[in-house]
Amino acid sequence: MQHNITPGLIIHTKDEGTTPDRDARHPSMVDRVDGGDSYIKLTKDVAGNHHWIPINWVEKVDGSAVYLNKTEKEFRAGVRNELPREGFTRGMRRKVG
Repeated sequence: MQHNITPGLIIHTKDEGTTPDRDARHPSMVDRVDGGDSYIKLTKDVAGNHHWIPINWVEKVDGSAVYLNKTEKEFRAGVRNELPREGFTRGMRRKVG
């Protein structure tokens, strides 16, 4: 069964819970799928900046969250501060099973 990555879904890392959850002061959530469907644009952080993660980090999606195949440490090390240019030439499907 496939699910859409939609705005407002919470980002969960592989083994360390949410990153962070809806009750946190500055949640990390999906803003939209971006860059030719290759990246997930996250909602703005405390400084007012967006960040992006590769869509291939997604392990699964349910109605309330996106579950990554990365740990919290890997997430923090790999999150991008701008949309990579190659995201516009590579197309990936928005639906993840």
